[in-house]
Amino acid sequence: MGGFIALFAITACPASQSSRCKKLCQRQIECIESLARDYVRIDKHECTSACTVLERDSEGKKRVDEFAACVDNAANCEALLNCH
Repeated sequence: MGGFIALFAITACPASQSSRCKKLCQRQIECIESLARDYVRIDKHECTSACTVLERDSEGKKRVDEFAACVDNAANCEALLNCH
């Protein structure tokens, strides 16, 4: 239980959230909105929190790095939304 509380404390504090993750999540949301993908819902805070937690783990950081590279190289929103 203590681990869960510590994890919650890390993800609950907006000041400790990654600025890169905030930008990645914001770009996803903007693309979802611009393409009128009403069936896709992303909560910016949850997205940023999850990304930040992954970024702090060595294996998770690799996945975030790969995703960020894909987002950065996406030619348009359709391509961006295909990043994993």
